[in-house]
Amino acid sequence: MAACSEEGIMEDGNAQLGLGADGDDIEPAASNEPSDSGIAAGIYESSDQQGHKGDITDRLHADDLAQSWMDEAQGVPQVHCLVRVGFKTDLGVVRENNEDKFDLLEPADPGFLAVKGRFYGVADGMGGHSAGQIASELALKTVIQRYFRDPSPHIIDSLRQAINEANKLVFDTAQLIPERQGMGTTLTVAVLREDRLTLAHVGDSRAYLVSGEHARQITHDHSLVAEQVRAGTITAEDAANSPLRNIILRSIGTGPIVEADFYEEIVHVGDVLVMCSDGLTGHVSEEEIAEYVGSPQARRRGPSMAAYRLVDLANSRGGRDNITVVIVEIASINPYVVDVPATASADTRPVILEEADHTLFAVHSAPPDAESDIDPSGTA
Repeated sequence: MAACSEEGIMEDGNAQLGLGADGDDIEPAASNEPSDSGIAAGIYESSDQQGHKGDITDRLHADDLAQSWMDEAQGVPQVHCLVRVGFKTDLGVVRENNEDKFDLLEPADPGFLAVKGRFYGVADGMGGHSAGQIASELALKTVIQRYFRDPSPHIIDSLRQAINEANKLVFDTAQLIPERQGMGTTLTVAVLREDRLTLAHVGDSRAYLVSGEHARQITHDHSLVAEQVRAGTITAEDAANSPLRNIILRSIGTGPIVEADFYEEIVHVGDVLVMCSDGLTGHVSEEEIAEYVGSPQARRRGPSMAAYRLVDLANSRGGRDNITVVIVEIASINPYVVDVPATASADTRPVILEEADHTLFAVHSAPPDAESDIDPSGTA
């Protein structure tokens, strides 16, 4: 287990499993069977000692996922990426609660990495009475569970199925509880398998790829003003100042069906993936993201400092929304070396010549105002 300070800094390589948004252990679901209401398994209502029902959330069944890796792992990767990861989420200046969420999960088993890869995700919830926080929590945890439980090596198919289940879960929960009606969330997730990056996207959170000192937005916003910009009816500057800029055309949980966009990229050494909520991009330009992440000085400081500085920049300009950023730097890409001893029998598993601490098994559910830096390569 990782020891986490109040600021959420991870002090060792294994993040604490099964944490709720406030850091408390998540209670198990009462049943693994779907309820009569049609809500998928894994949902529970917590109660305090007086019997008052608390917020609905979803348990991340970490032990089950770990066992599935042992059952499903096959082969080894052809190449192995070493990454440095930094992340931070913040209330901003105006909001009183944080409806943003990020998660990451990095299996250490080489066989499972070859099939499912590493997972990173950002969600920005919406809805009153803390419903947005519930929506982002449900969506990200459900996608992680469903994606990693699916033994298929087809990443897009697995992500699409996981996102559809998350959408149904959030939508059904909103229909069941009057206070949650209308809740939803954006969702931007990335899977890094070997040197290929696959992204799934719904809403107006964003993913950028920084190469050198140039940033390129990978995802397309599902917002009214973004559609107007693409149609040529308004400029990007008009969109940034439009009173309609918060109107989202596609989100998780606001309808019974959702369509996600998918993107694929080949990454190279030095490339940096930046995933963020619109609390960042509402104040910080693409060029500034490139500078704060890709400049020589920023690279020396590392992804964690870059995430911290980007959030500070957004807050200095008003911080009108929650702000979340996840940064994944490709530190190196090397052939994955496998050595089979000459005396090995046909059914002997290969010896993997790879240090165990080069990758992490990490699950992180970030509380507000959390920041951290994961460095599987062992370098600062």
